[in-house]
Amino acid sequence: MEAIERSYMSQRGRPLLTMVTVLSVVVLAGVLVTSVAGTTVTETAIGPHTDAIVTDVDDDADETDWLLTPEEPTNEAYEQVGIDVAGATATAVQEQTGEFDRAAYDEEYQSLGSLPAQRELTQDSAALIEQRLERLDTHHEELLAAYGDDELSPTILVRELSRVHVAAQNQQPLAELVRDNAEATGLSIDDRTENLPDNIDGELTFLQRSVGEELTGVMDGETDPQLVYLHGSTDGVVFAMVEDETIIREATLRNEQDTEADNQFDDPDDDNGAIGNAFQRSQELYHWVSTIQRVQGYGTTATYVVESDHQYGELIAYLDGGTTNAFHELQEVDAGEFPTSANVSTVDNETGVSLTVEATEPGGPLTVSAVEEETGEPITGTVTVSSDSGTNLAETEVGTTNGGALLTIQPVGEFTVTVTSPDGEETQISVPPDES
Repeated sequence: MEAIERSYMSQRGRPLLTMVTVLSVVVLAGVLVTSVAGTTVTETAIGPHTDAIVTDVDDDADETDWLLTPEEPTNEAYEQVGIDVAGATATAVQEQTGEFDRAAYDEEYQSLGSLPAQRELTQDSAALIEQRLERLDTHHEELLAAYGDDELSPTILVRELSRVHVAAQNQQPLAELVRDNAEATGLSIDDRTENLPDNIDGELTFLQRSVGEELTGVMDGETDPQLVYLHGSTDGVVFAMVEDETIIREATLRNEQDTEADNQFDDPDDDNGAIGNAFQRSQELYHWVSTIQRVQGYGTTATYVVESDHQYGELIAYLDGGTTNAFHELQEVDAGEFPTSANVSTVDNETGVSLTVEATEPGGPLTVSAVEEETGEPITGTVTVSSDSGTNLAETEVGTTNGGALLTIQPVGEFTVTVTSPDGEETQISVPPDES
């Protein structure tokens, strides 16, 4: 795959710009702040079961898209992310280079003595930024395809996406500098250059990354190692991790964004109609959200952001006017409040362990509980998870039931949970249960 770090030469033969910074300045246009009551979904009440494997599934599960996810994930893993010297160094170098190149560009612009020369530099710079963004977008597409085809390890995917993320973010302050310098000089600029800073967030799905920001801190050594769950297809990926009792989750579905298509939210009779249409569509897609606080557009793009502090946590979703669907989603889910799709329990008569698994959706909360059947005392056991759904998820240790319970991330489709007690006894359960 082509390297992200590259420098570009201006027509004057000097290094003009490179890609990457940690700074992101977001300018949003077409604001609408609205609160509308939606449909509240009542969590299915499921009591504990013993002596047999029992499952109870939410009746609305086939009608509700709680979490954005690829339709047919082909690859998944639980990956322990820690200090990554190579990744952290590459990111730091790009950040520093981005700062230097913005300063170098600014100095070059200010040194030019004529408007024609400044206009040429402005046009060249805007074109170069767009070229870089196209290359980054292509590289992002290649990374997801390689992971979906099992050609890229989770470690490399996390590292490369962090680099792409920083590289893309660097273009926004640079685009703002190009625009602001032109305006300060009294230089007339075209609409493309004027709107470029506002459009960058809307056109690139990977700029907003809650889990990615957390993992960048882990790789830098700023925070403790984290277990991250990821699953993906050739055009989509989901990352999720546990923070206290909250699931932090990000999902990108590239196939749900079509930047070449007409914006179906546009209303030829109303300049502000697109926001209203996007709002109505967000109510359809997220009908389970009780209140949508905000819908906004990004510059002249067909991307609209939807925000909600809802009954199960927080949601930021990005809708594409070309497809009218969500293509990027960030969620913070309260594991104790999020609707349960299945509660499966068993008692192993040989070990005397009562094991319970509460499931939700792939990439969502998964709670594993283990107690001694006779005494009800909690068991501190090692928990492993394996997939029975045709993905390549090997049996992986995901934590321990300290205090008798573990909150982790649910894998795709059918899966098996095994709890191993301190004396080596194993208790196993399948979700959904094997009824053969």
